[in-house]
Amino acid sequence: MALNYSASDWNRTFAYSKFTNQNSKYEAYRIISASNPPGNGEGVFIKNLLSAKIDFIPMAEDPRIIEIRNKIFLQYQIFNPQKGDCEIFLRDLNTNSSYQLVSPFQLTGKNWSFFESLDTFLCVYSFNPLIFLCGEIIENKKIIEFSMIGENEVNQLKWGEVGENLIGSIRGGTPFIKLDERYWLSFTHSTPYGPNREQHSLGCAVIDLQDLKIYHLNLTKQRMKLLVDAYGIQKSTNSVYAYLSLGSGHPGRKNEYFITNYIEFKIQNLLDKCLEQKSIGDLNLKFLKLFNKSQ
Repeated sequence: MALNYSASDWNRTFAYSKFTNQNSKYEAYRIISASNPPGNGEGVFIKNLLSAKIDFIPMAEDPRIIEIRNKIFLQYQIFNPQKGDCEIFLRDLNTNSSYQLVSPFQLTGKNWSFFESLDTFLCVYSFNPLIFLCGEIIENKKIIEFSMIGENEVNQLKWGEVGENLIGSIRGGTPFIKLDERYWLSFTHSTPYGPNREQHSLGCAVIDLQDLKIYHLNLTKQRMKLLVDAYGIQKSTNSVYAYLSLGSGHPGRKNEYFITNYIEFKIQNLLDKCLEQKSIGDLNLKFLKLFNKSQ
């Protein structure tokens, strides 16, 4: 595919994710080119920062880099206009094998928040209602088939404002990372409904494995045409870093501006503030059993 990028196109680089451990160093980001016809030149770049290898996935969106089962995966989605829904994939960055994620619901959606460094594919599918999924690889079909964890049956899910079986305004952002034996943290984003959907604010979710609760804290306010989205997360000894895309309006439109940056949060300060909030859900014992088994 011939790509014709101008300097201004790099203002449309967003959805930045970064991953570093002792043996690996990757970054990924999405780009929309204003110089190319719609659909041509859009996609996700993945860079291996140790080997300088660069790969490109056409039409892919919203990359997140995750370590699961001691392997490094790229999570991304491709929108299917015929279905009006997304198709989500995990790509093994060592073998380049891609697995499509099969949702137990009619709606696949997007923004699934996986847990890093576990031995199974465990994720938060939805924060409101709180739904956890567990996946199993079917290698010969190149799929990961997911089932709901818990006894409450949810037969239909759709995006909506309020009510039973409707997805809430808190959406997934980064994977969950382990802070200590008790707490796991993920950065999220929140989206209002209706004409102001292009206002994304940053938040964080904390899972308390001792009290079996999940908490959420809003970190920024929603402002007209301001998008604040976190896709990458990294942890040091005392800090956690959110890799952000900051923009005005939708990145696919001309004259809209996007930049990528990161914010450092002191872990203890962030944890204390989040735990002061009212719990947004309870963890069920089946989830806890699976979680503890996979650590």
